Amino acid sequence: MKKSFYLILLLFLGIICSCNNNEVKDAQKPKTGPNGELAFHVTTDMAQKNIRLSDFVEDIQFIPLETKEECFLSNFPNVIAFYKGNVYYQEMYGGYLYRFDTAGKFLNRIGDRGEGPGEYGDPSDLYIDYKNDQIGLVSWNGTNIYDLEGNYISKRKKTNSASKIRLFSDSLYACTGFGSHYMMLENSRGELINQALPFNEQFSLLSRCPLSLLNNQTVLYRHNFYDTVYAFQGVSIKPYRIFNFGDERFTMEDYKAANIDQLAWYEYQMEHQISKLSDYFENENVAVAKIFNNDRYFTYIYQKESEKQLLVNNKDVINDVFFDGFYFEFHGRYEEYLVSKLLAEEVIKGVENANDIFSDEELQNNKYYQKLSKLASQLNEEDNPVLMLVKFKAKS
Repeated sequence: MKKSFYLILLLFLGIICSCNNNEVKDAQKPKTGPNGELAFHVTTDMAQKNIRLSDFVEDIQFIPLETKEECFLSNFPNVIAFYKGNVYYQEMYGGYLYRFDTAGKFLNRIGDRGEGPGEYGDPSDLYIDYKNDQIGLVSWNGTNIYDLEGNYISKRKKTNSASKIRLFSDSLYACTGFGSHYMMLENSRGELINQALPFNEQFSLLSRCPLSLLNNQTVLYRHNFYDTVYAFQGVSIKPYRIFNFGDERFTMEDYKAANIDQLAWYEYQMEHQISKLSDYFENENVAVAKIFNNDRYFTYIYQKESEKQLLVNNKDVINDVFFDGFYFEFHGRYEEYLVSKLLAEEVIKGVENANDIFSDEELQNNKYYQKLSKLASQLNEEDNPVLMLVKFKAKS
């Protein structure tokens, strides 16, 4: 009788715990706001451990970019764009624009530095005009328009000091500016249609944060000091994704109350263990965010179809895909893939790490190791970067 009582008690407690767990999971599911925006509840204590990278990655492709004297690339790409068999590699920090094919073969460098026809200042962005099969290279002295092979066509007049531009809906330009706090929307003539200022004016680093094209109707933007992703949709600018970091959140009202500036912000967020949205990309299947908290990077993945969320501390991920430190920094999209890059020396080091960490049997059955080791045998440490195309699982 006593045994039966304890069995019933354990069963009852199990049911209660199960219900409580379900309540926690339900509470953490994304909530839809009044204007269709999706709010994610994300706190660092949600991070899962002992997760393998292959658990949430479906496929990775590697494209080694050819190394030649006329295309010795910087290791800091700003934008990597794929279109009609071309790969455009736009360097950050005053670099150049290069064109490769999708196998990584160098084709040509586009334009040159200067102020003459077809020349540009320090490039700050690159966009594709899908309707006219053209590319736009943005710099401080205007936007140069080229055909897909890199032949100069014209200069789009400098409007509203735009440093980041995405063309969408065939004729609308989503812009952020040099030293401007505004998100701006222009028409094809450069006329201002709409603008928004959802940020504290003392934080003026909008020009460092990217615009990303979700589809032909939507451009996404996130500010480096904020927890909301905004969307340009039609002529409107509105919240699209909101990251609720709970007690780790820091709102615009908090900025004003703290009375801090950009220079003091880094020390302040470290002291108060504040989470910030460091990067965000999305495609038809998943949303992927990089979150920074107290000198730690976390990766958040939202699978749209299953509404499943995954948060991992990057240091806790078992990297059984490219075997080096787990750290994604995305620079573009290609079909279902998000585009990142590895240095040649990181590829070589990854293979060495794999041999130290995993058994021979594990590596023999690992398709990524076979692919990476073959690539590493063809590289020198000083070679150009290797593009890494990452396809995340749509559901798991």
